[in-house]
Amino acid sequence: MIPPGAAWTVLAQAAPAAPRKLSADDAWWWLLGLTGIVLVAFVVTGIIIYVVRSRALKEETNEADVPLTLHEVREMRARGEIDEKEMEKLKGIVKAQAQKERPKPPPPAEGAK
Repeated sequence: MIPPGAAWTVLAQAAPAAPRKLSADDAWWWLLGLTGIVLVAFVVTGIIIYVVRSRALKEETNEADVPLTLHEVREMRARGEIDEKEMEKLKGIVKAQAQKERPKPPPPAEGAK
């Protein structure tokens, strides 16, 4: 059996040490590191939001929504349904579709120059 006075000595030695106080320099580095982590989290979140929104906008404009001709795009702009930026985007899409649909010219004949 351990004498009563010795038990307290054993418990005192097993107790954790007192927490170390942070110096002013340590506190600044800790604060700087925490701020860096928060900024990185904001940047990563912003990138994720940007990627998700850009994919959603690409899926939003499908071929059924695109007018068939440049004339229709110009009429939509004249009626005020779209602004100038949207008009340029739709014109690019219509022109790209026209390029895809244009038949390829036949290869030149071997004897022709």
